[in-house]
Amino acid sequence: MGGDHFLQVRSVKVFFDGALGSRGAAFYRPYNDDPDNIGVLEIRPDHLYDVARAGLLTDMQIAPHAIGMRGNGEWLDQFARALQEHPVDDHRFRSEHAQIVRADDVSRFVELGVIPSMQPIHATSDMSFVEDRIGPDRAEQGAYVWRAFIDAGSIVASGSDFTVESHRPLWGFYAAVTRQDHDGRPMEGWYPDQRMTRAEALRSYMI
Repeated sequence: MGGDHFLQVRSVKVFFDGALGSRGAAFYRPYNDDPDNIGVLEIRPDHLYDVARAGLLTDMQIAPHAIGMRGNGEWLDQFARALQEHPVDDHRFRSEHAQIVRADDVSRFVELGVIPSMQPIHATSDMSFVEDRIGPDRAEQGAYVWRAFIDAGSIVASGSDFTVESHRPLWGFYAAVTRQDHDGRPMEGWYPDQRMTRAEALRSYMI
């Protein structure tokens, strides 16, 4: 950690997998609309272990970009390995995006203390193509599952992912509590059981 009372550098972001829109997010099974593709890992999983270990030893927070089920699953695997060897209670490691996860991994986030650092506006931007990419089974199981994370005991930290998305906080807040686009579609919200309450959404943006 470095810096002074004007600036402190506490975290390192690592690009682990790619984006869902470009079919680069890493999965264990191929994309439904690209059956020869399971996405990409930008670095080897064992290198991510090395980075996590270094973070634990130097009090730096590691935050891999992890969007797909495999991206998040491999990150949790490597972090669990590093944390077992070098236990740190308040490490505040994150998964940047944590967009699509396996149901079993939701509880692993809690057990390992990994923060799902999410961007609610991604859900309403992506909802038109998510099921084409990964099918309704994976979408329902683990796509943008804020409610599942919160109910399991995770602290969800929300942001905008500007400049990929708008920096306007109320647009993200609206997405978090409605799971609708700006025209109010779909009427009941996209997988509405995963919505946040207004209080939860506000906390997630302020925390």
